[in-house]
Amino acid sequence: MSYASLRRRAAAPVLVAMLTVVPLGVTATVATAAPAGAPTAVSAPATKSVAATKTVAPVKKKPLTKKQKRALAKKKHKLALKKAAAKKNAKPKAIAHALVERKYKWSHRQWTCLKKLWTRESGWRVKADNPTSSAYGIPQALPGHKMGKGWRHSARTQIKWGLRYIDGRYNTPCAADRHQRNHNWY
Repeated sequence: MSYASLRRRAAAPVLVAMLTVVPLGVTATVATAAPAGAPTAVSAPATKSVAATKTVAPVKKKPLTKKQKRALAKKKHKLALKKAAAKKNAKPKAIAHALVERKYKWSHRQWTCLKKLWTRESGWRVKADNPTSSAYGIPQALPGHKMGKGWRHSARTQIKWGLRYIDGRYNTPCAADRHQRNHNWY
């Protein structure tokens, strides 16, 4: 049935309730007349009044303090790290950054030292190979096979081994970086 034929058949108008949200949190319901049988969202019998008004108190949010903002930013950062490191083909830096902050609880400064150290050692390349010493991988393990299963192709295996090595021998990446700069090995 078309809209025009519905309009012709309409005998009496029907009240239609429309919900409108106005500024300042006030909600008002307005009644308007529409022809009977016309497509409407809400209809009511013509004998009842539909007009009503309800006041809703606006919700006031307190502004965040600097400490709360920092805590929120840190939480978002940790979540982003976790998501990035959880990907199947995650980049080596994302894996290492997540482990440095989540597992070892080292500061951002330690992460910076680790980035510098492994950039000098291998350029973050999983297949980095030193032909003179046979050191292999991101942390330049000597010999490479001591990193464990998947040591040739797995960035995650190499990074986990490298961080355990640094933690056990130097306690922090900054100490390992300092030693590498002074002695040209770590």
